Amino acid sequence: MLLEGLDEFQRKAVSSPGNTLVVAGPGAGKTRVLLSRAQDLLSRGLSPARLFLLTFTVRTAGELRRRLAAAGVNGATVETFHAFAYRLARDLGRDPPALDEEDDYRALFDLAAGHPLEEQEIHLLIDEFQDLSPELIEFLSRFRRATFFLVGDPAQAIYGFRGARPEVALDFARSLPGLTVCPLLRSYRVPEVILRAALPLRDDFGLGVAELEAVVPGGEIGGLAYAGVEAEAKAVAGLIVEALGGLQMEESRGGLSPGQIAVVARVRRVLNPLKKALSARGVPVVSQEEKKKQCQEELGALCEKARGEKDRSSLLAHLQDLPSEIVPEVEEIIASSRDLDEVLFRLGLLRLQQEVLADQTAVNLMTIHEAKGLEFPLVILLGAEDGLLPLRFWPDTDEAEEKRLAYVALTRSAGRFVFTVAKKRHLFGQALSGKVSPYFSHLPLAEPRRKRQTRRQKSLF
Repeated sequence: MLLEGLDEFQRKAVSSPGNTLVVAGPGAGKTRVLLSRAQDLLSRGLSPARLFLLTFTVRTAGELRRRLAAAGVNGATVETFHAFAYRLARDLGRDPPALDEEDDYRALFDLAAGHPLEEQEIHLLIDEFQDLSPELIEFLSRFRRATFFLVGDPAQAIYGFRGARPEVALDFARSLPGLTVCPLLRSYRVPEVILRAALPLRDDFGLGVAELEAVVPGGEIGGLAYAGVEAEAKAVAGLIVEALGGLQMEESRGGLSPGQIAVVARVRRVLNPLKKALSARGVPVVSQEEKKKQCQEELGALCEKARGEKDRSSLLAHLQDLPSEIVPEVEEIIASSRDLDEVLFRLGLLRLQQEVLADQTAVNLMTIHEAKGLEFPLVILLGAEDGLLPLRFWPDTDEAEEKRLAYVALTRSAGRFVFTVAKKRHLFGQALSGKVSPYFSHLPLAEPRRKRQTRRQKSLF
């Protein structure tokens, strides 16, 4: 049962009456609290027809549905915000367009306006509240008699380019009558050493929330400085080979699998030299950007095929053409949609919001944005330099959000975190400072030691 084994902070949040804001740092049990709240409300007699769990992505919605079903909780609506709005619009007799661009979102929310649900006493459980955009807040504000349960972490709000500002989301939360703030104060994933290093980067936005406490002891953290980009790529490739246990017996020390290692960067092109260095050493490596593009192209092709079909079930024959990692999501879309039009809408939504799913067979190269929500035993932040973090190439950079990106990068690690600095690096036609980022200046930074070369005897004779 979901309610069993909750700590005192989680239990207080789950049982909080009325509008509630749950501040959940990395590894604090956000998803479990969200699901336990649903279970608790239904156990108290709430009709499933009045319970709605809303999240951002198709994948997360599917995970929430499966976990609720496994706990014996049935009947509640679990949807993405956009699919929820789509169904409301369809129930009103309106015809929402298939989503081709994110700009279509506002039109979708407008079409969903005026449904009787807006005046009913319902419970809205909101996942990742810190990422709510003004359009979404306007949409949610229409449910005037709803009780809100908002779960998330403002310190991990990194989608300002989509219009999602943590200050705006918090203003919405604070406008709710009788709001109770319930922080979750234990991290069950981030080791103590790494969490302690990350805490100076965390902003509590005036919520008065106490510091997170690490349940997991240990952790390892440190930085390495290199003369330039080539030296950085070569050395980090060697570090990864060593962590893998070596591709040759004489190098063996570690024991991680490739999928347990992530290399992240603020800007994607920083990763290119390392990708070449890893490939040259025979290390399996995957670019999450390339995987994402492939999935989006295949989903676009499936949408075209769907427009020529007569019903949902005929699409099942086309699943063999899709990348294996997105097949379960497409199967669920086909099974849970009411008709072919809804399938087309949901496939368009999945294409626009295609998430990163960590590869289990290769070293994952990704941006910090792509790494959010994931965890790895070894995380390497490539390019932890002033100018990259915070990014200073454009005048409109939000340094508060850049600091949150550094926090997200650090807390992806479930064991060891390494950051690198190149004293000479050029990007976008500009030379970087070569200085360590101010977000990591409080952490140890070392010059890598050169391996001593053992003299070899050429011949016995």
